[in-house]
Amino acid sequence: MANSRLLPMNLTYYSTALTNSIRVLKEADDLVKRRISLTVMESAVTKFKEACEQFERRKMVLKEKGLDTTDFNIRQINDQTIRVERAFIIPRGLTGQHSVKHAIFAPSLYNLYNSTTFPGIQNAMLQTQWSEVQKQISVTAASILSAIDVMNNHTIST
Repeated sequence: MANSRLLPMNLTYYSTALTNSIRVLKEADDLVKRRISLTVMESAVTKFKEACEQFERRKMVLKEKGLDTTDFNIRQINDQTIRVERAFIIPRGLTGQHSVKHAIFAPSLYNLYNSTTFPGIQNAMLQTQWSEVQKQISVTAASILSAIDVMNNHTIST
């Protein structure tokens, strides 16, 4: 990592984790019984996957064309990578866990040795707070859409 000018973070790993997690969440009986829709989340995850693939292709093209040696391009890709991660930060923290600020990955509410995906949603489900579940679906989807905006905002200098 110290020798690499581009941050060695492949954002498609994020999209894989989100895709797998939304699939598991869709199968939650409690959400189905209460007719809580995950359509917004599914759409955001699908768009995130597409944006990640395009972003990683842009990185590959830069490397292949030798443009990754342009300081502006390196800086832009690295900044976007960092800003994608920041897009998942909820400044006020999760409801009931204000020190936990990541909308996608966080320690489990009842087992700090375990992590959970979509912690705001999962925590609200564990506490059977269904209006909070709906709120957290919106908050999580918004953070995913913000990350997409970061990846889609690019200008490559030659």
